[in-house]
Amino acid sequence: MLTKKAQTAMTVNEGLLIVRLLFMVFVAVSIVFLVFKFVALSVDVKEAEGNILINRLISSPGCLAYTDRELNRSYPGIIEMDRFNASYLDSCAYFGESNDFAAAKLTLVTLGTGRTNSTYYNEDGYVLLYPKAGLEGSGGARQFEESRYVLLMEGSSLKRAILTVQLVLPNK
Repeated sequence: MLTKKAQTAMTVNEGLLIVRLLFMVFVAVSIVFLVFKFVALSVDVKEAEGNILINRLISSPGCLAYTDRELNRSYPGIIEMDRFNASYLDSCAYFGESNDFAAAKLTLVTLGTGRTNSTYYNEDGYVLLYPKAGLEGSGGARQFEESRYVLLMEGSSLKRAILTVQLVLPNK
C-alpha cells in the first residue's frame, strides 16, 4: 500500500500532466490555425482568374468563338466578327447589373489590311479601373494583357488577325 504522502505526490504529478497535455493541445491547435490563416491570405489567384476569363471570352461557344450553324460545333481559334461588339460580350459573360468583377478592352487587327476594330467588355468598369491598374491594396486593380493569333470569320471568308485583350481585375 502507498502512504498518504505518496498518494498526494502521485495526484499532484497526474494533475501537472493533465495541465501540460492541455497546454500542448492548445499550442498545437493555435499553430495549425495560424498556418491555415497564413496560407489562405498568401494565395494569389488573380492571374488564374484573368487567364480563365480571357479564355472564356475567346474560346467559349457563347462568346466570340465561331459556331457552325449546320453542325452546331464551335471553333475556339476562330472569332466571329458579328459577335465582336460590347453588347454581345456583356451578355455572354454576365456578372450582374453592376459588374465589379472584371473589365476588358479587346482590339482586333486584321493582318494584310491593317484594319483595327476595338470593343469593350464592361466599358464603364474599364473606364473606372484602367487608371487604377498597378495600384496595390483594395482601391487598386491588376491588369493583364494577352495577344493571340486568331482567324476572323467575316461573312463566309476567313482572315488572319491578332486579338489583344487588356483585362483589368479589381483588388478586393
